Amino acid sequence: QDGVLVGAPVGFLVGEPVGVLVGFLVGVLVGMLVGSLVGLPVGVLVGYFVGDVVNGDPVGRVVGWVDGDRVGSLVGMLVGAHDGLLVGALVGVQLGKFVGKFVGKFVGTVLSSPSG
Repeated sequence: QDGVLVGAPVGFLVGEPVGVLVGFLVGVLVGMLVGSLVGLPVGVLVGYFVGDVVNGDPVGRVVGWVDGDRVGSLVGMLVGAHDGLLVGALVGVQLGKFVGKFVGKFVGTVLSSPSG
């Protein structure tokens, strides 16, 4: 019984921070990747049309395309990283609670066993 009392807080202390940290990292990486993939074609299209409007010739379109490519993927990456951070943290907290319960039960069981 004493083991369970010790195990629960240990699980909570281990599970939550680890879950949040993993959630943050995974969220940011996935967000950056998805954001970059989405931002790239959007940037190219926007850049193409902006280049067309500004210059109105094939050179302007190509310059707009290339700049849009870079800007789009960069903006997409930043937006994705930001959103990924938020989603990752939320998922991480839930994951941490889940893992924490298991860790807590395990520690509690070990400490509660007669040999311990």
